Amino acid sequence: MSLPQGEVLQRMITGEHSHLGVSINNIRYNDREGRLKKLGMRLNQDHEKPTVTCNYNPNDISSISVVDPYTDEVFEVRNTEGIPTDTPYVKFKSERLPQEYQSESSNPVAKTRTPGDNLKIHERQKEAEARRRHPDIEVISKEDLLSAVQNSNANQNSAEQDTESGSLPVTLDEDLSGGYDYE
Repeated sequence: MSLPQGEVLQRMITGEHSHLGVSINNIRYNDREGRLKKLGMRLNQDHEKPTVTCNYNPNDISSISVVDPYTDEVFEVRNTEGIPTDTPYVKFKSERLPQEYQSESSNPVAKTRTPGDNLKIHERQKEAEARRRHPDIEVISKEDLLSAVQNSNANQNSAEQDTESGSLPVTLDEDLSGGYDYE
């Protein structure tokens, strides 16, 4: 078996448990035997970045070879996307793009943020920060606060009208002393 030769690249083994393998040019490579995963886990246990040396051949992207940093042994790792042997990267890239993106007339238009969008994002970030700092306090929006104040004013106006007609409004006395006797 001949191992892929070509460009020598350093790549990080990804995934919380090194289970995702390595990625080169947005193509993921991983082995079914779990050797790459075990290597990544061992590097993590040794407090090293889970980075390995990869031999990558752009004329055959079906597999790469990975060098074990502990033993210097080289082993093959296949792609996870089912790319056949002897597929060049240029051919794969041209076949991978959908037809609608190959014509210039249908390129997607990027949406830019408006000042209103930025304001909404800023408000949401402030609310999230307040919830993080004080999880026991409920954060309400400006609209909800305004609505509550208007309802309170309407209730107060209603109570004043009731007072004029002879009935007394109900008031709640709240003990603000905190249990201390102030004189």
